[in-house]
Amino acid sequence: MVTSRKVHLLKEFAKVRQTGQSGRWGDDQSSGVMPHDRNNRQPSKQMTASIRGQEKTTLTLSSPRHNLITSSKPVHTAPSTAHTPNHPAHTLPPATMSSPTETTVVLITGANKGVGRATAQRLAREHNYTVIIASRSLPAGEAVASQLVAEGHRAVAVQLDVLSEESIAAAAQFVADTFGRLDVLVVNHGQFLDRWHPSNPELGTRELYTRTLAVNVVGAACVAEAFVPLLRKARGGPRVVFVSSAMASLANAGDKSLLYYGLNGAAYITSKTAVNMLALQYAKRFEEVGGKVNVACPGLVDTDLTMHSYAGAKTPEQGAEYIVKLATDAEEVRGRNGTFGSSEGDYPW
Repeated sequence: MVTSRKVHLLKEFAKVRQTGQSGRWGDDQSSGVMPHDRNNRQPSKQMTASIRGQEKTTLTLSSPRHNLITSSKPVHTAPSTAHTPNHPAHTLPPATMSSPTETTVVLITGANKGVGRATAQRLAREHNYTVIIASRSLPAGEAVASQLVAEGHRAVAVQLDVLSEESIAAAAQFVADTFGRLDVLVVNHGQFLDRWHPSNPELGTRELYTRTLAVNVVGAACVAEAFVPLLRKARGGPRVVFVSSAMASLANAGDKSLLYYGLNGAAYITSKTAVNMLALQYAKRFEEVGGKVNVACPGLVDTDLTMHSYAGAKTPEQGAEYIVKLATDAEEVRGRNGTFGSSEGDYPW
């Protein structure tokens, strides 16, 4: 029996086939973390930051570097060469933080590009959220935050390397020091290392699975766990969104009618199935505080993860649609907890 969900998936793949592409793809567009590039973590530096209606204030921040930008006007910041081991040596006066903390505070991993960036932009522009752009590359995150600030929104860039305990802990400490809580967490980062595309290198089995699971699963777990104390302080109960893939469904894994059945993506798909289970564990943990933890699938999106290979793919803004709904507890998904799906409907686990 062909369900409406299968019909939708068939249509998606039909678009791809009509373009003459190979049909080998993954629909998780969570970008922002690249393998084996962990040597760019920055030492402590003095940064300048500006808060809406306030003059620039010098902050001394430690690794990972972060750049707080919440002014309604463009703010240009530049690190000095001064170093300090403390985190942070200075904090902004409480009065200057009243404006950002009155809004919903959301942190998005891998938010410097693709669906992560689109999610941050939509939450800031359409819902007035204070967005924390978490990315391995701080300059890339600052570019996104600066753009939002120039438009009059609240944004902060923080360096977060999911392969580094130090980086994760420092990012969580920065959020604690700056906002005192976290209302929404979007675990969006990920990588697809299987050789589904000719440009991907051929990796040995152990290396392929170790690197894939380290970022997609272990990294996701470490990030989520680090922010549990802050999420428990969320206004109205925390909301957590794990970005996954329709291909992660165990129930559909053996369905030959689905056009991704023959995809060369075993490590990636396995990692996303694990992410689904991880989300369910956090859904149980946050029940007592009214939390909502769900899994969102963007679909086939035109991003770096799919190497911009498919005509007819969704835009990042379209891919972010369901993530934004879950993050804001929109009317269409109000009260949902422990679900796995997309804008087109739910997926069987």
